[in-house]
Amino acid sequence: MNSDPHRPVVLSDFLTEMEARLLIGFLEAQGIKAFNSGAGGATGWPDAAAYAQVVVREVDLEVAKAAMQQWLEDAQDEPDEDPENMEFEDQE
Repeated sequence: MNSDPHRPVVLSDFLTEMEARLLIGFLEAQGIKAFNSGAGGATGWPDAAAYAQVVVREVDLEVAKAAMQQWLEDAQDEPDEDPENMEFEDQE
C-alpha cells in the first residue's frame, strides 16, 4: 500500500500560535505549502497552556525540515535590539 505524498504531516510543534504562523510565513515564502493545525490544550479551558502544530505535505517534509533549520539559524543570528540603545529619527 502506497502512502499519499500529499498527506499532511506534522513538521513541528510550537508553544504559541504566533511562532507557528511565523514559520508558516517563512515556508510559504520558500514555496512550501504549510498550515497551522490549530492550537489545543489538554484541559479545554481558554487560559490553559496551548500548542500549535505546523503541518506540511509529506512530499515537502524534507525540504521543509531544511527550511525550518535555516529559519531557526537566521533567528539565532539576529541580534536582540536593546531599546535603551536604539536610535530613532526625529519625526519633525
